Amino acid sequence: MFSATWCGHCTRLKQQLKRLDVPFEVIDVDEQPEHLPALAEANNGSWLIPTVRFADGTVMVNPSAAEVATHYAAQS
Repeated sequence: MFSATWCGHCTRLKQQLKRLDVPFEVIDVDEQPEHLPALAEANNGSWLIPTVRFADGTVMVNPSAAEVATHYAAQS
């Protein structure tokens, strides 16, 4: 998940995914700006967060925890 500490939507999504036991990795774009090109690529040139990229290449922008959990379960 592309995220930032100041992003309220990101914080909420991370908390919800933890409650649902959905595993995820966080890329903080402020602490790791080298990942900004990948974020922009996932969003047609925009830096939108939270953005979740799955192993199968699917990208979700500002998804609900339920959407992430459903897609993750389908991949497992």
